[in-house]
Amino acid sequence: MNQRIAALTSSFKTNKVLANVTIALVYYLIARLGLQLLPQKGTSIIAIWPTTGIAFAFLMILGYRIWPGILIGLLLSNSMAPFFPSIAFKTTVISSFFVSISETLQALAGVFVLRHLTKRSYIFDHARDTFRFIIVAFFISSAPSTIAPITMYLFKQLTVDNFITGCITWWLAQALSVIVFVPLIMSWKNKLSRLSFKKAAELAILFSLLIGICVILFLDIFSSTFMISFIYMVIPFLLWAGFRFRLRTVSAAVALIVGFAAWGMVRNVSPFPMAALSERLILLQAFLGIISVVAIILAALINERRQAEISLSKMNLNLERRVRDRTKQLTQVNIDLSKTLHKFEVQQEVLSKMNKEVVALYQDIEIKNHQLRELDELKSDFVSSVSHELRTPLTSIKEGLAIVLDGSAGDTNDEQKEFLTIAKRNVDRLHRLINDVLRFEKLHYGKEAFQMRQNNINEAITEALRTQRTVIESKGLCAKTQLEESIELIFFDFDKIQQVLLNLISNAIRFTEKGNITITSFTNKSDDTIEVVVEDTGDGIRQEDINKLFIKFQQLGGSKERKIGGTGLGLAISKRIIERHGGKIWVESEYGRGSKFIFCLPRKRKNYEQ
Repeated sequence: MNQRIAALTSSFKTNKVLANVTIALVYYLIARLGLQLLPQKGTSIIAIWPTTGIAFAFLMILGYRIWPGILIGLLLSNSMAPFFPSIAFKTTVISSFFVSISETLQALAGVFVLRHLTKRSYIFDHARDTFRFIIVAFFISSAPSTIAPITMYLFKQLTVDNFITGCITWWLAQALSVIVFVPLIMSWKNKLSRLSFKKAAELAILFSLLIGICVILFLDIFSSTFMISFIYMVIPFLLWAGFRFRLRTVSAAVALIVGFAAWGMVRNVSPFPMAALSERLILLQAFLGIISVVAIILAALINERRQAEISLSKMNLNLERRVRDRTKQLTQVNIDLSKTLHKFEVQQEVLSKMNKEVVALYQDIEIKNHQLRELDELKSDFVSSVSHELRTPLTSIKEGLAIVLDGSAGDTNDEQKEFLTIAKRNVDRLHRLINDVLRFEKLHYGKEAFQMRQNNINEAITEALRTQRTVIESKGLCAKTQLEESIELIFFDFDKIQQVLLNLISNAIRFTEKGNITITSFTNKSDDTIEVVVEDTGDGIRQEDINKLFIKFQQLGGSKERKIGGTGLGLAISKRIIERHGGKIWVESEYGRGSKFIFCLPRKRKNYEQ
């Protein structure tokens, strides 16, 4: 049966015209049937108006696209079967138009609000959504219950005396219709569960007893005093349906009670013995509304509990399965762990022996390191002492050779001058070597003081180039500069940076036989530094020798380099000076095509003495 309902619903959703025509026809027939529930012909008082709830249900199931069918069905039913046959047909059609528009908008607005609040297509599985549905049903029904009586009053279909009563009864009739018929119709969307014989028998007994109670209460079998005393006898049957069955059974039981009550009002029978028909009707509608609300909320609460129990049962089964699987895994892990533990114990004994050996080796290394530090300090002290001790006699030898070469100590022949010149040159070289060694030691151990001031790097370049210009010109080389104009002042030790420049320029002169020596300065904003490049057109440096350049006492292995000579400390000293400034120095060279020595200094002041 559910499959047939699903197929019918699908065809309605795909064929809009068919859906609207069918809905209009069904709506018209139901409206005509609803008019038969008028307690008194020629009045607007009615116990329940079924079309309102059916419109809600159809819109919830089929969507907003069927609203034309609902509107057409309302127009046909309201205009062709008016409440008051004595009123002119034209007046009836106009009032029916306004009433039909208000009821259609009521249904559309109610469905829109429900979908916005609940976010679900089926809302009766959750008590919170069911409660929202009831609130929306009562509030949405209030607008048409006012518009319809006002329209009827304006077209003289209602009098002032029964206007308020008409508003109340119309509101309760429409709200009761939504609360009764929407759950009843939508519950058939869910899959039908197969009932056992015991369950089916219980269901038959339930409805048999409920029909008997309704016959007694609503069909004038006993006196009104008896009926009002036993009116609440229907509630236990609703509780029975709620606790033992699902919403489909509960909503069917509610619809059964409402149907008997409405039919009783048609026969002018009511369990409430009031004189006025409107008073009896309002009390009956209030009673039916209360039991309907309680019944569907109870069904939703019980359904939530059932779903929670099912979920909990599934979780327990899943947990038990996972515990079993995990227990098997842990058992296997314990077996593997025992084997691994045995291996670990064997390996631990081996590691313990190795650990003792490592500790002994570490202690020996510590002793060796301590000895090496002592030797390094001793070496440094020895170098400093020897260098200081050698500087004094070397100064005396240097000055003595200068006096003899000048002729102040007497005349010397050419051969003597040649030997004396060679001696003086070697003394100068030895003096430079001693000075470089002392300078490197001070830089290495942080004993060299730096005078950091704001200076212009271009001035240091110009001064260093001026010092070497005579040597450059004597060798037939050309000196060029490409200095950035208006370069910013930065913090550096002017003398130390000039020493770096002199070392780089001297190297360029020594290893360049012809061509140019170019010095460039510029601001590197990406690294936030000032860069200086000393470029020559000499023979260049082999790639395997580049990593040796900044190591102390390292000279390149070629015969030419050996012939030119040097202390092997100039570039190492330059590297230490640049690093103490927070910069870096490097070389770019291609053998046979010259070299570029580049260093950079930071533009921002730092604590370089750390």
